[in-house]
Amino acid sequence: MKIKFSIYLVSIVILFFFITELSFRLYFNETNKLKCYEKVMDERKYVNKKNCYFEEKYFEKKSATIYLTNNLGYRVGSILNNNDLSSLAFVGDSFTYGYLSNYENTFPFNLVKEINKIQNFRNYKEINLGVNGYQFEQVLELLKLDTPPIEKSDYIIYGLTPNDLFDIVEKKNNKTKFNKGYLDKLRSGIYDLNLTSVKFFSMLLLKSDKNYINIYHNRGNDSGYLNEMGSESWDYRYSYFKEKIASLPNSLKDKLIIVIIPQQIQVRLLKIGNEKDALSFDNKIKKICDQINIACVSITKEFAEINNYITHYILDGHLLPEANKSYGKLLAKKFFKIINE
Repeated sequence: MKIKFSIYLVSIVILFFFITELSFRLYFNETNKLKCYEKVMDERKYVNKKNCYFEEKYFEKKSATIYLTNNLGYRVGSILNNNDLSSLAFVGDSFTYGYLSNYENTFPFNLVKEINKIQNFRNYKEINLGVNGYQFEQVLELLKLDTPPIEKSDYIIYGLTPNDLFDIVEKKNNKTKFNKGYLDKLRSGIYDLNLTSVKFFSMLLLKSDKNYINIYHNRGNDSGYLNEMGSESWDYRYSYFKEKIASLPNSLKDKLIIVIIPQQIQVRLLKIGNEKDALSFDNKIKKICDQINIACVSITKEFAEINNYITHYILDGHLLPEANKSYGKLLAKKFFKIINE
């Protein structure tokens, strides 16, 4: 009798979950992840696909995101001929690319838009070379290739995030010392399942600053990058980053500007007043940049305050469109100051 009841109960639970998942999928109507990529035979491993058009629906966003690349594979808002303008090249990962933001809300577009409003100042066009998922090594390879957009641009702006350094690892006895962290594993597992209902309820859990910080930050050295800032593995990453950036040709270094893109955990920590942990990455990178004479910009605190600490998709972790736009506008002020020093 007990066995029959258990089977009946399990069947009810499975049926309930199936109905719930089906309802969520029909309601949110999510599409598959962006797939505008093609493989290449160098250290970049892959690049944006040329002439790609894709509309993506994601449950944390009401409207679809539109992605468009030109015949060179760069993300654009429209196919226009503005080759007569000087250019600013933007390199980096999905934050630079503008994942889950339409092009007019990306920070490269808005930084250039704000700069071009300044009277008696040179007009620019932006070349967005960001690629979803790129790590530091891939960006480094892109810079070394010195393609025409890199070579001919007046400045190269690298949108750096802490997770760009995740692939910089120290190996001892053929063992990697790096642990990606609890929340990153959890998030990866959730996305691998691709269950909208699970993602939705996970998002509700992470809405709470307390829950988010406890999961992402307050679990010891294995929890995530902000708790590992003083660890040996991160010391290695910083020294490797410094060595590789310093070894770039002067022709690249002279026009390189590193901008540190705020992560959600940093904004959450600032919200509860933990400025020390929130800005630890920014302060370390700025110190390195000063040592090797590279321009570097951090506006994490100002950015968080201006946007009332509502800056990122809760589960996905990328910048919300309006926050992305705001970040570009704030950067424009710093950029103008740097190039006029």
